[in-house]
Amino acid sequence: MLQILKEYIDRDMLVREYTKDGENVSHIVKTPIQHETDGEIIELPPNPLLQLQQENDELKARIEIMQQALDDLILGGV
Repeated sequence: MLQILKEYIDRDMLVREYTKDGENVSHIVKTPIQHETDGEIIELPPNPLLQLQQENDELKARIEIMQQALDDLILGGV
């Protein structure tokens, strides 16, 4: 029968040393320790695709205004 011989934390790992005979280590199991955020909200960086879409829409609106101004100048000067 397996028994836990020793249990400790090494860096971010929970280490359990098991024994079959009660004295010698038969094998070791290391399990990563997950740290909780205690309700802390992690802010995500802004989505670059959404920012590009916004900038694209703004540029299209400016181009439309400039095109209208050019049309007025060209057609108004004739």
